[in-house]
Amino acid sequence: MLRILDGCDALVSNIRPEALARLGLDATTTRATRPRLIHCAITGFGPGGPYRGRPAYDTVIQSVGGVAGLFIRRDGVPRYVPLVMCDHVTGEITAGAIMAALFRRERIGQGAAIEVPMQETIAAFVLKEHLGPASFSPPLGPPGDARILEPNNQLIETADGWMTVTANTDAQVCGFLTAIGRAELIEDPRFCSVTARFRNVTEWMALRRAALADRPTAHWVAAFAEADVPAAPCHTLEALIEDPHLRAVGLLHDEPHNQEGAIRTIRPTILEDGAPGDLGAPARPIGCDTHAVLGEAGYSAREIDALIATGAARSFAA
Repeated sequence: MLRILDGCDALVSNIRPEALARLGLDATTTRATRPRLIHCAITGFGPGGPYRGRPAYDTVIQSVGGVAGLFIRRDGVPRYVPLVMCDHVTGEITAGAIMAALFRRERIGQGAAIEVPMQETIAAFVLKEHLGPASFSPPLGPPGDARILEPNNQLIETADGWMTVTANTDAQVCGFLTAIGRAELIEDPRFCSVTARFRNVTEWMALRRAALADRPTAHWVAAFAEADVPAAPCHTLEALIEDPHLRAVGLLHDEPHNQEGAIRTIRPTILEDGAPGDLGAPARPIGCDTHAVLGEAGYSAREIDALIATGAARSFAA
């Protein structure tokens, strides 16, 4: 690994710091002779706290990071978000940190030692939304955005499915109430302003939740689009794959794969000059590039075969 690192811009790890140090791959060791290296460690918990060194998975961080507990306030019981949200969020933030470190290196010629602890990252993610009244000292009230945590703030059932409507501004609320045939409520003192709706959030959310049961989703989507009110159908996974917008922009498409036949892939979502980045080659089996990578690091074919034989490296062909 140390020999391979001589030709690398960055080392990214997601194992516990103690294990990394035992392998001699900690930041102090690797950067001692490679000052331009970006050393990035993704950890469960940062240094200085009692959780340091504990193992962590996405579910652990959803729990201790405050994500699962948000549902207690809304639904009465904690729940996991049914995707590895903490892994994804931490990974995206890590990528940005590495990009910034590479940019800094171009300016000053030095690498960096970066650590991205998952609990702190997700706790900050949650609290930026929900610290609210507890931002003040003394607190003005309990933490939490009452609008988001309101039990009635749910997907809305229609005659044939579910959808979402988000009317936040006064103009959107006017359009929403007109579209559902309740224009008389536009001047209602409970709903006539952002502040009034915040103070009467339970009544406002209950009104929205009960308003759409007599017509199908397509009717309401069209009606709210006409009124310029943000609204959309609630996709299942199957419907998401077939969404007309995603199909039109080509988010998913089939690519040939030399082992698996045709596979469906997801293109990059960021557009540069109006176009997505290169998708790149489909994922290859682990070990396919072992000979090429070690060869670039200066190993001979005989040395590579010896590393594979001992299990230090893996070859797909072996």
